[in-house]
Amino acid sequence: VPFNDNAAETIAYFSYVDYDATTQRVYRVSGASQTDITPLDAGSLRYALEQYGKGAIATCAIDRQSVVMCGQHLTNFDNAPTHFAGFASRDGGTTWSIIYGPDASATYRQAAIDGSNSSILYLWGDGGRVGYATDFATIDERGPGGSARIVGITGD
Repeated sequence: VPFNDNAAETIAYFSYVDYDATTQRVYRVSGASQTDITPLDAGSLRYALEQYGKGAIATCAIDRQSVVMCGQHLTNFDNAPTHFAGFASRDGGTTWSIIYGPDASATYRQAAIDGSNSSILYLWGDGGRVGYATDFATIDERGPGGSARIVGITGD
C-alpha cells in the first residue's frame, strides 16, 4: 500500500488466514520488522482482510498513520465469512475503532481515504453499497442498493 513518508516503500500491510481459519491476522511490515495489528471486535473475533481485491485496506496519501480496512471473520477457510466489519486507525493499525458491523450482511469489500482530507472515508461493495464518512467514523450509506456491483471509485 503506497502512502506518504514511505519513499523507499519499506512499510506494507498484508493479511494471513490459515486453512482451518484458526489463525486470522493482519500484519504491518516495516523494513525487517513485522507487527501483528489484527483488529478485534467487541466479542474478541479476529478479522483478516476482506478477500475481494487489494482495496480491502487503504492508507491516506497525506497521513500514513490513517488506515481503514474492510475485514472478514471466517470459521473455516472453505466456508463463507460469518462476520464482516470495518475498522479505522489513526496510528498505523496499532489501535482500531469499529466503523461498521460486525454482522453477516455488512458487505463492504473495499475502502479508500480521501487524498486531501484524512477524515473522509469511502467504502463500497456488494449490492451497490457505497458508504461515506466525513469524521473517520460515522458511515453514511449512499449506494443505490439492489443488485448493482460497485467496481471502483474515482475522483480528485
